[in-house]
Amino acid sequence: MLLFSEQFHENAFNYLPITFSLKIATNPRYFRLSLLKEIEPFLAFHSALEAGKEKAAEFYKSIKENNQQASTQELAEIQDQAKRRRKNNGQQKGQKLKGISAPHKKTVEYNKYSMPLCHFTGHNIWLLKPTNLNRGRGVHLFQTLEELNKLIANCMQRDAERKSLNFVIQKYIEEPLLINERKFDIRMWMLVTQDLDCYLFKEGYLRTSSKKYIVDSNDIDNRFVHLTNNAIQVHGEDYGKFEDGNQMSFAAFQKYLNAHYPERSMSVENEILPKIKNIVRKSVLAVKKKLNSENRKYCFEIFGYDFILDADFNVWLIEVNTNPCLEESSPLLTALLNRMLDNAFKLTVDVMFPPSPQYIQLPKKVYPLEGYANDVNLW
Repeated sequence: MLLFSEQFHENAFNYLPITFSLKIATNPRYFRLSLLKEIEPFLAFHSALEAGKEKAAEFYKSIKENNQQASTQELAEIQDQAKRRRKNNGQQKGQKLKGISAPHKKTVEYNKYSMPLCHFTGHNIWLLKPTNLNRGRGVHLFQTLEELNKLIANCMQRDAERKSLNFVIQKYIEEPLLINERKFDIRMWMLVTQDLDCYLFKEGYLRTSSKKYIVDSNDIDNRFVHLTNNAIQVHGEDYGKFEDGNQMSFAAFQKYLNAHYPERSMSVENEILPKIKNIVRKSVLAVKKKLNSENRKYCFEIFGYDFILDADFNVWLIEVNTNPCLEESSPLLTALLNRMLDNAFKLTVDVMFPPSPQYIQLPKKVYPLEGYANDVNLW
C-alpha cells in the first residue's frame, strides 16, 4: 500500500500505523546477515522514538492536564527534537539484538512520516506479528530490543524447519478509543468474486477485551488487555462478562457513542464506515494484480479486515486476514455470519451454478438482521 499511495502523492501511514515487513532466513549460516538487513530500518525508528520518550510523555501529560488536543505539527517537533538529541548522543552504546547494535546514524527518513500523539504517548510499544498465522497466534507486544530478540528467537525454535520467517512489526496505538475503559477493534468482511468484483459487507461488529486498558511495562504482553481476538479472550476469566461473546453490534456502539461523546455527534454509519470503505478500496487497488495471480477460474474469497479507532476517532487499518474466523461465538455473530455467507453465495455460487426454475419456486430460508429487509443483499 505504501508504493500504491506514493503514486497518488498520498501517505499510507495516514491510515496505517507505522509498519515494517521482515523476512528472516532461518539457516544459521545466513540468519545474522538476514536479520541485520531486515531489521535495520526498524532499529533506526525505534531508537529515535526511544530518545524522545521522556519529552513525549511530558507533552502527553500536559495535554491531558490541560484537556487540549495535540496537533500533528507539535508531535513532529517532538520527533525532530528526538532526532537531534540522538545525533548529539551518538557515542552512547545502543541496545543489542542478537549481537547487532541499534544504529547511531539515521538510516531511514523516519521523520518524513508524521505520527499522531495517540500512537506515541511515551511508551514506545510495538507489535510483532507472524504473517502465516491467524486468530492472534504469535502476536506479541514489546518495548525493548531485548524483548524483540527473545520473541524472534522463540519463533526460530518453533519454526526451524521453514526456510524463512515473515514478520510484521507495527507501531502499537498507545491511546486507543475505549469502551468502558476496555480496548476494542472493528471486524469487517470484504468479498472478492469470481469476476474480481469486490464488495464490503454493510455490517460488521466490535471485538472487545475483557480487562481494563492499562499500559504496564511489567506486563506489556498481557493479551487479555491488548488483543481482542475471540480465540484469545475466550480463555480469560472475564470473557462474556460485559458483552455476550465479547462482541458488540454497530447499533450498540452508536448508542455508546451517543451516551459518552454527545459533543462529538459521531455517527458510525455516516462518519466511521465511510472512512473504513475508503481504506478497503485503497487496499484492494493496491493488490488488484495479485488477487488472482494464477488466473484460477470460478473461485472467490472472503477477507477479514480489522480496524481500530484512536482516542481522536481516527480510523486505522491494522490487519487483513485471508482466513477470517467464522465461529458462531455469540447470537450477534450467528446472525451476522449466516446473512453474510448466504448473501455471498448469491453473488458467487448462484451465479456460477444458477438455481433451477423448480428450486426458485421453493420457499427459502431467511436470515434476518435488524434494520434490513430479508431480500436485500448486504454486500
